[in-house]
Amino acid sequence: MDHKELMKISIKDEEWSHYYVLFYRFVSLPLIELFINVPPNIVTFLSLIFGIISAYFYITFSPIIALIFFQTAVILDHIDGPIARIKKQTSVKGAWFDSFVDKVNVNLLILAMTIGIYSFHNSTLILILGFILLAIRNLRFNNELLMDNLVNYKKNIQSGKEKIKGQFALFTISVKVLLDLILFLFPFIVFFGLEIIIPFYIVYIFSEIFRLLIDLIFIINNKNLA
Repeated sequence: MDHKELMKISIKDEEWSHYYVLFYRFVSLPLIELFINVPPNIVTFLSLIFGIISAYFYITFSPIIALIFFQTAVILDHIDGPIARIKKQTSVKGAWFDSFVDKVNVNLLILAMTIGIYSFHNSTLILILGFILLAIRNLRFNNELLMDNLVNYKKNIQSGKEKIKGQFALFTISVKVLLDLILFLFPFIVFFGLEIIIPFYIVYIFSEIFRLLIDLIFIINNKNLA
């Protein structure tokens, strides 16, 4: 299978606006053929294992080793879906497991980095910011009612029933791009001092709050369309 075909299968239509996903989809392309004979759920499970190992090294403040394991986990997370689509093994359970592992790995990253940075720098503020960040992320991603309504609203947008216009569209795109950039850079901030880490945490928290507000606006509009 050539490069263009792999790109077409790897990237779903809705992912073209997620630069974080696009970057890792592109980086992971050479590994798809390497893992093509491995069941997709096994690849997802390997991603979880590497994520857990990465968390251990972040907690013990061995950032270079932790970063290597985390990046491997992320790359594996971006090849399980394409492998499933190529082998026609997509399933609801597989999609749920993939989504679950993705959330667990990011939560482990935030928790482990927060503990590691706190232990190394002895900063209580980092602990507070880390747990606030975890709470907001999980409020947004683990609220079943929120996500169901959000999916319905996005379907209305795709079907042409609703459009995102004007300044709100620009704000929505800006927040998405900012979150993509933050998520990409976050594993690396452990190499810096608190003068960089603390502002980064604060920006991350407010970006998640803005994204949560955007999702809530989507839900309100979706109810108005019903």
